[in-house]
Amino acid sequence: MPKLRVIPTELLMPDPDVQLDFALQKRRIKAMSGEAWNKDFAIVLVVVPLHGEHEGMYGIVDGRHRFLAGQAVESEWRCDVHEDVTTVDEKARLKLAIDQQRRRVRPIEHFMERLLAEDADALAIQRIVEDAGFEIGKLSSGSKPYHRFEVVTALERIYLRLGERGLRRTLVLNTHWKGDPKSNTGEWITALALLVRDGYDEVLTPRAWEKLGDVVPAQQLRRARGAIEGAPGGGSPRGGWGAMTYQVARQLRRASGWRRRPAVGGGNSQSL
Repeated sequence: MPKLRVIPTELLMPDPDVQLDFALQKRRIKAMSGEAWNKDFAIVLVVVPLHGEHEGMYGIVDGRHRFLAGQAVESEWRCDVHEDVTTVDEKARLKLAIDQQRRRVRPIEHFMERLLAEDADALAIQRIVEDAGFEIGKLSSGSKPYHRFEVVTALERIYLRLGERGLRRTLVLNTHWKGDPKSNTGEWITALALLVRDGYDEVLTPRAWEKLGDVVPAQQLRRARGAIEGAPGGGSPRGGWGAMTYQVARQLRRASGWRRRPAVGGGNSQSL
């Protein structure tokens, strides 16, 4: 079992057996270095004891880029020390297991790491979500799922495509269904964003806005999936938004009485 220890910087080095030079990403190190360095983002290094010419030191099996980015300013590091891992084969298997586990990390966990690193886009998205009365976090049985977003990929896609104003308008529109657990799914959110992109939310009549109360997200999602399954080829993605996004947006537009497309600038868009 690994033991958590605090080890001085001068006793650490990238493990020469498994940390190969060709895999070193200098851009990644530069992006985390200097003023961008954040100690909270360092997390824990995974290390093994070294022998031979490096006796008394510890080889970094996981966390090389973080170590190289912060070694000039950090005097010590928290490390998981695997004392029983000594051979090249054992170190390679340990590194492979860590890499495979990392691939299973969900987008929400990567997003939280970016928040710790004070990534500008992640911080902006979090602020917009909170301003709308929602929060970003993992869904659990003890949480109110309709108050929380785990679909950070969808949120970021909207933010990058429509900007801060577009994401704000999307979430304001979504507050109409805040009590519905299906209103925090990526398919629903991106469909609302497509309607926002084309300006439907800006020309809602009082009657149409009132009719939104009769719309059930789960029902619209189910109908959209049925329409895609019944379409030739299952429905093809269009304009980068995806067939499901278009179908949900179309179902919602019809259910809420948005009969005409508003005369707004939408650029390269297709009719719903």
